[in-house]
This record gives sequence, C-alpha cells and structure tokens, in this order.
Amino acid sequence: MASAAGTNNLPTIRTLMNTEIQRHADTLWKAVRYVVNEDGVEEDIAPQTDADWQRLADSALVLVAAGDALLAPNLQADPAPPDAAFKYSGAEIQELMALNPEPWRYYVEEMQFATNATLETVVNRDLIGLMETSATINNACNGCHAEFWYRPLDN
Repeated sequence: MASAAGTNNLPTIRTLMNTEIQRHADTLWKAVRYVVNEDGVEEDIAPQTDADWQRLADSALVLVAAGDALLAPNLQADPAPPDAAFKYSGAEIQELMALNPEPWRYYVEEMQFATNATLETVVNRDLIGLMETSATINNACNGCHAEFWYRPLDN
C-alpha cells in the first residue's frame, strides 16, 4: 500500500487514488472488452491464462484493502490545490467528509462490496459476471466522486 504523507503515516486520499485505486480499478474495468482499432482490427480482450486471472484477483484484493485505508480514522485529503476549477480542494474535501461521514462510508463500502463480488467472479472465471460486477465498482466510484470530488454544475 502506498505510504505518502497523511497524518499518522496514512497515505492521503489523492495518494491512494493515484497509486492504488485508479490503477487496480482500471485493471478490473478493462479486463473484458471488445476493441476495434483505427485499422479496423477487432479484438476481444479477456483473461486467458492463470496469470491473467491472478492479476485480476490481486487487483481486487488491493482495491478492497485501499477501501479499508479510505475508512481509516484521521484520513486526510491532499493539501495540494486541485488540478481543475471544477474539483474540490483538499480542505473542501476534508470538510465534506467531516460533514457527511455516512455517504463517504457508504460509497467506500459499496466499492468494497462490488469488488468482493468481482473477486468471486474472478475466482469462478466468470466473464459475464466480471463485466457486470466491475461495472458496479465504477458506479460506487462515480457516486463518491460526484459528492466528494467534483463541484456541482452551476445551472
């Protein structure tokens, strides 16, 4: 697990997102897909080997553990300024988490629940289940980002 710079030697939220969560979530989300490249070559991408399936299982386990870190007491948002005006600052994220701990916990636990379901599909080598459950991980992530990362759109 990443170890950069929060209080009590905990990684910050941004560090967790950048070093653990995004990479391993992408691994699961992109495990099964159909691609047509610019030359018109069609590819079905899916795990084929024991190593492919193990890589997916490893990513699921890391993602669940990262969720535990997101629920740690004294977890800190990164103090660095956001990279875009439509994102909350670290201080604003910290305030939102303090004011709304239940939604924060809900989204993290939903991500973990979906990831555990994905892990089960990986263990069973169930491609359809893998596509379905990895999509539910994305839903949990999007819900959390909508509340704790992106500012509401002005109408």
